Amino acid sequence: MYNKPIKDGTAKAWLGLFSQAFISPLLGRYTFFEVQLPKIEIAKGWRSIEAFFEIIARIVGLIIVYAIFEFIGKKLIGDDFQKDILLSLVVLPAIYVLKDSYKILEAFFVKIEAADNSVTVTAGILTVRKDQLGFKSVENIEQVTTIIGRIVGYSTIYLYAYGSWVKIPFVKNADALKDWLDKRITKQSSTD
Repeated sequence: MYNKPIKDGTAKAWLGLFSQAFISPLLGRYTFFEVQLPKIEIAKGWRSIEAFFEIIARIVGLIIVYAIFEFIGKKLIGDDFQKDILLSLVVLPAIYVLKDSYKILEAFFVKIEAADNSVTVTAGILTVRKDQLGFKSVENIEQVTTIIGRIVGYSTIYLYAYGSWVKIPFVKNADALKDWLDKRITKQSSTD
């Protein structure tokens, strides 16, 4: 009765359970309960379209302002109205708007890595910024959703900690990620 052969799969399962329960804690690695990390996807195409239309809307706004001031100038001053001064007043805001044109491609250069106790965001086109934040110090989570984000389903999540913050931009299914972050942060703060 006690001399029955143990199936190969059963022996491996018991050995794995033994190593996870007794050996891993001694080594400082707790792998008994495996953490399911979320797959974080970025809404690259939709964010690029939204950024493009934001820039177009600003430029159209500048054209409307230029037309209104030109109309007012012609009515107040008459035919002596000089468009040169008005044009010079609109050029600087136009340059300011066009300097944000990198935002059209910004979503293609974002990489987000989630771990059991931290999140790392790598972003940037020419200057790459790598930002990591541990969950122990997080005190607030903020979710910002634009109007296009509400329609197609993406948001930006901000994690705020003592003296620091991390922006997790353009995340698809951000509600699920926020719930996962809430659980991780609650778990990390309860272990203190």
